[in-house]
Amino acid sequence: MPTTSIAILSFLWIALTGLLLGSALLRWWGRGFSPPVRLLLALGVGLPCLAYAILALGLAHALGRQQLLILLGVANALGLALGWRAFPDAWATLRRIGRTLVRSRQRVLYWVLVLWALLLLPATLTPPGAQDWDGLAEHLAMAKVWLNEGAVTPLWYDHHSQFPATLQMLYVVGLALGGPIAAKLIHMLFGLMTVAAVGLLARRHFGRNLGATAMAITIGTPLVGWLSIIAYVDLGALFYSVLGMSFFLDWLRPGEDMQTDEGARSAVSPNPAPLPSSSSRLSSAVWAGAWMGLAMAMKMQAVLFSAVLVAGAVYVWWRRRGRGGLPASQVFAFMLVAGLIASPWYVKSWLWTGNPVYPFAYSIFGGKQWSQWQAQHYTYQQKEWGWGDLPPETEYFQLPPVKRFFAGSRRPDRMLLAPFGLTFRPWDYVDKGTWRFGAIVAASIGPLYLAFLPLLFFRRKRPWAWRVIGWSMVPIAAWWLASAQYSRYLLPALAWLAPAAAWAAYEAGRRQVWVRRTVAVGLGLTLAFALGGRLLPDLNAVPLLTGKVSVGDYLTVSFPPYRMLQFLNRLMTPTDKLISYGEPRLFYLDRPYLWGDPGYHRLLEYDRMTSAEDLIAAYRSLGITWVLINAEYFGAGPPEVTHVADLLRAALREGYLIRLPVAWRGQHYLVLKLASSENSEEPTPPKP
Repeated sequence: MPTTSIAILSFLWIALTGLLLGSALLRWWGRGFSPPVRLLLALGVGLPCLAYAILALGLAHALGRQQLLILLGVANALGLALGWRAFPDAWATLRRIGRTLVRSRQRVLYWVLVLWALLLLPATLTPPGAQDWDGLAEHLAMAKVWLNEGAVTPLWYDHHSQFPATLQMLYVVGLALGGPIAAKLIHMLFGLMTVAAVGLLARRHFGRNLGATAMAITIGTPLVGWLSIIAYVDLGALFYSVLGMSFFLDWLRPGEDMQTDEGARSAVSPNPAPLPSSSSRLSSAVWAGAWMGLAMAMKMQAVLFSAVLVAGAVYVWWRRRGRGGLPASQVFAFMLVAGLIASPWYVKSWLWTGNPVYPFAYSIFGGKQWSQWQAQHYTYQQKEWGWGDLPPETEYFQLPPVKRFFAGSRRPDRMLLAPFGLTFRPWDYVDKGTWRFGAIVAASIGPLYLAFLPLLFFRRKRPWAWRVIGWSMVPIAAWWLASAQYSRYLLPALAWLAPAAAWAAYEAGRRQVWVRRTVAVGLGLTLAFALGGRLLPDLNAVPLLTGKVSVGDYLTVSFPPYRMLQFLNRLMTPTDKLISYGEPRLFYLDRPYLWGDPGYHRLLEYDRMTSAEDLIAAYRSLGITWVLINAEYFGAGPPEVTHVADLLRAALREGYLIRLPVAWRGQHYLVLKLASSENSEEPTPPKP
């Protein structure tokens, strides 16, 4: 594993490449924006362009370290030739930050923002561990497999690999140059960019003085801080959805006067700040579409948010038709640009699987290596989140449609109380079994949204931007309540709401001192809690960063499966292949593998197997020689799962599988090897 210093240098090189490339591409656009905004937009353009270039290499089966270095060199040359303006913009941005930290009336909030950003760094500089479940199972793991194979290919054992993977392309180059820590730093960068984008949205559409408060509300969301130190993809979609909403409001807002953003009102005002003079409504429509297209290229969930904005644009066009209002051509441009930018991932999925949104919408599109049962099982897993328990899976699908819809967390009273549940019972809106204190510290949305947003309804005059965001929340909230009540899925909407919450808090305290003091105390306590929550993982990182423990010892403690995976790396040969049940977090395994759980794919048609011989024959047809079972997460469940568990027991009982005599203290792992037809002697494992 590369050293921490190499990981940091690799990350800085990737970020600089994206910045220069984006500055080159924006050379003739954005002159009316201030240097910090130009810098933010350049990163927002350059990084996905670099990711799409890496995707092209992967699809051409040319995804090697040498090719990636050449690509970065070409991008650097292009950026230095055409995007040199990024350097004076960066210097001007640093000077502005310095002046703000010294002179601004809100400098306390800005110092908190700086402290929060610094507290993210120690935990981000540690190798991914137990809290990075999806990173080790999906995002980092698929990037590692594609890098090792030298190509972006279908990973049929993991349906998540068919999702949009723009950020994973950046993880590929991060792993190639600096290992998983470089990839984590890339996601942290998008977290910082998201906070800045929220401030931009607040300044431009709710009031110039509200940027710091809106950003403070965002970092007061513990979920944002936790995501910033792990290698997921949520913050990429979050960043682009915030930019998309900001430019969407620029495009649709009433009035025709155009000024530079430097001329935004200095006082809080319900009217949005105007656009730069060099921009037009058409360019705003195009760029709003571009940002939402990039959001959809980061995470499929953004399709819903984009569809809501499309519906809003069509409604505004219909309301203003015949009065010199919104031209239909602009609505078309918005949809076309968003669709074209996101399309490579959805077209790829359609060509490979027959379903552009695989594995969703199976009843409409179907899909390779998928079935109706797996579609139902996936739906059931999605609906398990929320305040309330579903009936067992077999009973759930036997319920009448109405009772099935209102089961568990979709009981009418639970849906009405969902805002309170999200705030005070965050453990119900993450994976079942999550430690409650951990959910409060790392996976909650915080109390500020529930505290501040209701104040909007006590004001007669509200910002026009709030009308757009508020109405956009209606279908998004309905979808979230009806489908998957997972707190992470609501993050883009919460980022849209942060500026509105800041405006409501400011207006409520403008005339009444006690309200202003109450708001200040509430915001201060929330920020203190958010900073304290960042200190906990930092303290765990200190022994590693100071050299008191090695990477191996650190991972053995922070990620219990690590010791077992390193044992398998020593035991298996490069030609061996492993199938895993109940344990998808195989990033640290350096041998070929696939997931075996029946809910992931149909590479093994378990429903047609009636004996252990059938199971072993399927294993041998796929080249599988080893079996790993995590009994904590596999063995119980619907009949399809218990059937596979019975087949494995039969294979072990009949001698087709041999259990290694290794006891993993405190863990629930079984390591099995296929018995050879020539030599059925039990293999002797090396000392773990």
